[in-house]
Amino acid sequence: GLAEIHALMLGDTPIAMLVLLRLRGHVMTWKIAYDETWAKFSPGHVLFAEVTRRIVARGDNFADSCATDGESLADNYWGQSMPMGMLHASLAHGAAGMLGLGLSAAHAAAFDVARSAYRSLRRRT
Repeated sequence: GLAEIHALMLGDTPIAMLVLLRLRGHVMTWKIAYDETWAKFSPGHVLFAEVTRRIVARGDNFADSCATDGESLADNYWGQSMPMGMLHASLAHGAAGMLGLGLSAAHAAAFDVARSAYRSLRRRT
């Protein structure tokens, strides 16, 4: 597999960057960030549109934004989505395995609570 870092540059300064993971025709957009100074020009959108063009031109056959529904920049560019899920599994036996699964489930639940709180606060502003 490959990891690619795409950047939208203004001279020598990156104003948006995106990390893309690739493996056998599958691509995953892992992280995108931009310089808030340039927010009114939507550098994240500009970069995402260009990376999408490159994905299509390269002929990759599956792309995953790695984001939840309605929260992805990809929602604006990629017209289809497919339901995904998360599987928690442990290779350890006994109490250690159960503890690992419990911690993993607790982490996922805490993340969901934090995301809900963030969305609620964001709607208020």
